[in-house]
Amino acid sequence: WLWPFDETKRKAARSWSTQLCLMEDYPEYKFAASQAQQFEWLNENYPSLFKRIQAKARTGQFIPIGGTWVEMDCNIPSGESLVRQFLLGQRFFKQHFGETCDVFWLPDTFGYSSQLPQIVRLAGAKYFFTQKLSWNNINTFPNTTFRWVGLDGSHVLTHMAPSNTYGAQCRPGELIDSVKRHKDIAYSNESLYLFGNGDGGGGPLRSMLERLRRMQSVDGLPQVRQAHPREFYEHVEKTADELVAWKGELYFELHRGTYTSQSNNKLWNRRSEFLLRDTELLCTIAQTQSGENEYKYPAQELTRLWKLVCLNQFHDVVPGSAINMVYRDSDRMYEDVFDSAEKLRNHAVACIYGDAELGTNLAVFNTTGWMRSSIITVPDHLSPAFILQNGNGVVQIRESDGAVITLAANIPGFAAHTIDPEDTQLMDEDMQLR
Repeated sequence: WLWPFDETKRKAARSWSTQLCLMEDYPEYKFAASQAQQFEWLNENYPSLFKRIQAKARTGQFIPIGGTWVEMDCNIPSGESLVRQFLLGQRFFKQHFGETCDVFWLPDTFGYSSQLPQIVRLAGAKYFFTQKLSWNNINTFPNTTFRWVGLDGSHVLTHMAPSNTYGAQCRPGELIDSVKRHKDIAYSNESLYLFGNGDGGGGPLRSMLERLRRMQSVDGLPQVRQAHPREFYEHVEKTADELVAWKGELYFELHRGTYTSQSNNKLWNRRSEFLLRDTELLCTIAQTQSGENEYKYPAQELTRLWKLVCLNQFHDVVPGSAINMVYRDSDRMYEDVFDSAEKLRNHAVACIYGDAELGTNLAVFNTTGWMRSSIITVPDHLSPAFILQNGNGVVQIRESDGAVITLAANIPGFAAHTIDPEDTQLMDEDMQLR
């Protein structure tokens, strides 16, 4: 990925304004665009252009598609993050375009988790499009149109464009190749054909639309017409009764290093996921214990933070395939997430426990769903109590920074516990400190 986020905002405006102009000259033309994040940027920076897009969406020419916040990576993010991608995306499309998306659109991601069919169905979609597995450099993926079955048995009707690209140039040879490469033509003799210049190239050109118009019904060529992707899937559902099924992960056999490149970025992603989960849990407890008049759940700020995390799960950011400038931007976003979420978490804890500095006991809360034992750092204001009142007569100090540490042992899941300085437990010799 060869440009920073700010350039993406400008590229979207340039490309989509060009497509709006083409729609005036080609009333049959239909243009699909994914990623709710791009639409939100457009609404913030180019509101008049966004309104023109909304108008064309109502006529059916401009098609918001995909249902997710960005076209995310599907290997590194947690299951909760995948759910948030759909939650944020579908909510945005419903609010600004009046409907959610029933086609999950992810043509360029580096492999697809077996969790996805279940999540896709629960998010209100039932169709899936990609073409990335056509780039496999070891095993050729055996299907074009099939039912993808997830771990729980949920399935989505899936199609991989047999043109093997999402940037076709509208040439006769590409249409012919789409028929030759269709691996499930015995069940369905139709396919999707994605055209236009990608990677900031502006999308479809006037010359492409002219060629498509001329190739609509030519002897020797497949018939081609402009349509909403939903029409294709609905027709397949009605006419293809014996599609094959693929169960489990859709593994991509080409791009390597996506679990290791830019390891710091991957670390910040995982820390953000854990931090936001803990923060939301504690804020919910604070809300239920304090009541609306005493504590207000910070829904707006938590949504903003989740949008930043989901943005950085874009399929060319968290896998490590973007330029250095992107990761400097990403570092600043994660710093914002950590700073804000920690403040929210600390405020929620203060509302749950009151003024913690008035007591000498150490309050511990296990935010996981299982019993935990962990070495914890005693806050500075409680350190004197743990040093003077320690019932074991031994105080354990971390060598790296001189902090007092203690063992929180066997804390039940989703439960609070207080540690009295006089009842502190010593750590076993095999417990390692870092």
